[in-house]
Amino acid sequence: MLKLSRSASRLEPSLIRKIFAAAPSGAINLGLGMPDTNVPSVCIEAGKEALDTKRAPYSPNAGLLSLREEIAKSYNDRGVLRPFALGVDNVIVTVGVQQGLFVALSSLCEAGDSIAVPNPGFPAYEMIAELLNLRVQYYDVSQASGFRVSMTSIEKAIDGSTKVVVLNSPSNPTGAVASETDLAEIAAGLSLKGVAYISDEIYEHFSHDEPAISIGNFSSEGIVLSGLSKSASMMGWRIGWMVVPKANASAITAVHQRVCSCANTLTQSASIPIVSAIATGASGLSKNWQLFKRRRDVSVALLKSLNISHAPAQGGFYLWLDLRGRIENDDDYAFAMKLLGKGVIVIPGSGFGTAGAGWVRVAYTDGRFEEGLKILATALS
Repeated sequence: MLKLSRSASRLEPSLIRKIFAAAPSGAINLGLGMPDTNVPSVCIEAGKEALDTKRAPYSPNAGLLSLREEIAKSYNDRGVLRPFALGVDNVIVTVGVQQGLFVALSSLCEAGDSIAVPNPGFPAYEMIAELLNLRVQYYDVSQASGFRVSMTSIEKAIDGSTKVVVLNSPSNPTGAVASETDLAEIAAGLSLKGVAYISDEIYEHFSHDEPAISIGNFSSEGIVLSGLSKSASMMGWRIGWMVVPKANASAITAVHQRVCSCANTLTQSASIPIVSAIATGASGLSKNWQLFKRRRDVSVALLKSLNISHAPAQGGFYLWLDLRGRIENDDDYAFAMKLLGKGVIVIPGSGFGTAGAGWVRVAYTDGRFEEGLKILATALS
């Protein structure tokens, strides 16, 4: 065996992936946040055109100029990220949002620095911090705080060593959508403290009741992350992006270069037409987004009839189910394994932080979601 670094030797797959790896073939997948809608045809056609050139060159480190232009234009057309006054130099194309998160944290933090992340929250934030030897502090977005992100909760989690606060709205796993008032207060509060933000906005187009607001509307003192994995069902095509202050773009691009020379140029070419459609919801995007809103509505009504409590489910495509007092010893992992035996994949809430104990996350990204929820309810009884 090779002698691994201390950072690598203590890493394990996330609980999400452990559950998924243990799932039987044909299970109802209410686990991974993986939309079951098709990749837009315009992307497939653009990808075929790129293949027909019989060439596979590198792109610039920051990504194809034409793609970065479309990303900037999409934000500008929607009136989002106004303080950035977006141009092509603000955009870096990444291998999905997770690689963008790695680059962002590598660019803003030194080993030993602290970052503040939501609890419950997506486990990749903590996992990447662990690899980079960063300390992790947690701010509360649990039921106790009304699933709300606020400057009050963030202030309790930061100190003089905190370099970055990670935000995620709409939230994975709770489905909460941050309010305009709270984001404006957070932007002002972080600016006063000299703390940057990293805002994970991969679910921005899945805000079911009212449009999601970006903290980038109030401050350019941070990095906004998004991509096409969810909005265009292009999970495996691995296209994301970072929106960064122009003054820092060159240095952050250099960090990105050291992780990977550039994102896949075939998928970059294929992404150009769909990015240009994001502002209007064209090419079937709006139809897909509405599908998940309908599934949310059906799921919420079904959960009510089954007497299962949950977070409000304002955005994303997740249901955050409160099973405390209804499963043995509030052991969400044991309950998830029990459901695997019944052919249903759900994710234990404890995989999203200490505030997730006794909860489970369900994704309504499988067309059999109603059947899966009914099996879950039967397992509870």
